[in-house]
Amino acid sequence: MMSSDLTKAKFYEDLHVLLVTAPKADKLIVLVESNASVSTDHAAWQGVLGPHGLGGGNDNGLLLLRGTCAEHRLLQTNTLFRLPMWEKAMWMHPRSRRR
Repeated sequence: MMSSDLTKAKFYEDLHVLLVTAPKADKLIVLVESNASVSTDHAAWQGVLGPHGLGGGNDNGLLLLRGTCAEHRLLQTNTLFRLPMWEKAMWMHPRSRRR
């Protein structure tokens, strides 16, 4: 495992511990800049993704969806509303315009 993979694994492990120890009655808002692109398959990720995702997806997005959102019942709120693309993501590659 590379050091970036170890760092990523440590981050998600720490986040998991935090989410498990939070009181169930609390309403949680988790803000994460994880270089994750999540898919638009809201049928497969019902309760996690809304119908207005960015498209595509990457390994970080899958890790975020499977390892955190689905397990802890967290919703990707930026996929719930139809917004202009520039309001859905924090960064876009200048040449390919991919997020």
